[in-house]
Amino acid sequence: MKIIHGDCIKEMKKLPENSVDLIVTDPPYNIGVNYGKNKDKLSQEDYIKWCVKWIKQCERVLKRNGSLYIINYPESNARVMCEVNRQTKLLFKRWIMWFYPTNIGCSPKNWTRASRSILFYTKGNRYKFNLKEGEVIDDFIEFNLVKNVSKEKVQGFPNQIPEKLISLFVELSTNKGDIVLDPFLGSGTTGVVCKKLDRNFIGIELNSKYCRIAEGRINKTK
Repeated sequence: MKIIHGDCIKEMKKLPENSVDLIVTDPPYNIGVNYGKNKDKLSQEDYIKWCVKWIKQCERVLKRNGSLYIINYPESNARVMCEVNRQTKLLFKRWIMWFYPTNIGCSPKNWTRASRSILFYTKGNRYKFNLKEGEVIDDFIEFNLVKNVSKEKVQGFPNQIPEKLISLFVELSTNKGDIVLDPFLGSGTTGVVCKKLDRNFIGIELNSKYCRIAEGRINKTK
C-alpha cells in the first residue's frame, strides 16, 4: 500500500508506463465542494480540459490489459466521454448507472438526483473481467450512499463512495496481487477495499489531512 501526497497529474507522470492493472476513481465533480486544497469550481471548459489531462496520464500508466472506471455526475461524464473518445486511444466499453435511494437533495422544482454514472474504459481488448461461467452483470447497479449513520462513514469528509461499489470493480477487473491506482484518494476507500481483497494499491491525494485519514483507515483494515 502506497499513499502519495501531491497533485495527481504531476505524480502520475512519475509512475512507469504500463505499470497499473486498474484505475478506479471518484474525482471532484466541479460543484464547489470544499476539499481544502483545490478549486472545485472551474469553468465547464477548464474542468473538461483538466479531466482529459489526468485521464491521459491514466492511459499512459495502465497496462495493456488494464481498465479504468470514472465515477461522476452524468452531465459531466457525458462531456468527459466525448473528449476522451476523441483525444485518447482508450476503448469505451460501457456507461454504467449507479442508483442510490436518497432522502437528501429533494427539489420541488426538479427531478431529485438519485444516481451517478460510471465510465468503463479499457486500454486494450484483452482486459480482465472476472465473471463466472453463466454469470451476468447489468449496467444498472444499486448501492446505498455512505450516510452519516453508516458504519464506514468517515466523519468530516464531504464525499465518500461505498466500499461495496469499489469492491465490485476491483473484483471484476483485477486478480489478487494486481496493482490498483486511485488518483483522487480522498478518504481512502479504494485502499481499504484493496487491502481486504489482497490487491496492491497506490493512492494519490492533494490534501495532506486526507492522506492521514486514508492511511489511518487502511492501517486499521484487516
